[in-house]
Amino acid sequence: NRSNLKRRDSCVQNFSLRYFHIEKKLRSESLQKVQAALRKILFTRSEKFIIRQIALGALGATNRKDCAKEIYEFLSKLDQDKDESLRYRSFLWLGRMAYTPAAKYVEEELKKIEDEKADWRKQRDSDELGKDSSDELNQQDKTWKKEHWEYMLGNALARIKPETTGIKLLNHPLYQVRQGAIRALASRIADGDYDASLIGKIIQAHQNFDPDDLPSPFPYAAFQAIDLALWNLEYTGKKDDVTKLKEILNNLKPCKVPGQEGAIKERLDWTIKRLKENLALAKNAKMSTS
Repeated sequence: NRSNLKRRDSCVQNFSLRYFHIEKKLRSESLQKVQAALRKILFTRSEKFIIRQIALGALGATNRKDCAKEIYEFLSKLDQDKDESLRYRSFLWLGRMAYTPAAKYVEEELKKIEDEKADWRKQRDSDELGKDSSDELNQQDKTWKKEHWEYMLGNALARIKPETTGIKLLNHPLYQVRQGAIRALASRIADGDYDASLIGKIIQAHQNFDPDDLPSPFPYAAFQAIDLALWNLEYTGKKDDVTKLKEILNNLKPCKVPGQEGAIKERLDWTIKRLKENLALAKNAKMSTS
């Protein structure tokens, strides 16, 4: 009956908020039962959208590869037109979980968005001559509706493959894709999944950029990624990162991009000083409490 359904919905929602914190304490048998229950909810098309969404979030919050596999399977079964919201959330979680087997699928989805936007631009430009520029409704029709998809897919793909595709996406023609990649690369540093070596690879790609390829968004997007990643490293880095940053600094080549001469060197100097200070503060705090 209705009261039982409300009680069940409340239980699923409450569990989704706690699942991430308790799953390590559950016995494997119990965890499997919980996962099976969430999977059943997720794959039941007749289930309410909000409950399926909560079950999806509960599986994603575990950050477990077996749960990522469930989400990937779920995504492959969704209808591209009817299940857009669940598809969006599934891609989002696969990116957060950095699920490598999904990389090709995410790339294909991003290519579809690129092609769709190209077609939209052609249609917009061809219609422009026949429309009254003062018509408010026609102005609204010119708005591209999927910038959030661009950002999310760029972010997901860069989180899944940061050292290769993630850096390449900094040269992507779509602004939101680049922004998603910038934040993904920095977030992998903040999560502690990658160290200063990833920043070194972005810097190397920046230094290898040929100014003859200008105009290009790459050097400016790369600098944003370097800046944000270094900022995160100031607070999450370890002693080894100080050593790696010094090596990167000592091996810097002259910057070829106009307007960015010396900027990376200054940024590295600052981060090394800040990271050393933060590590010293953390060590003193630990000693004072022991």
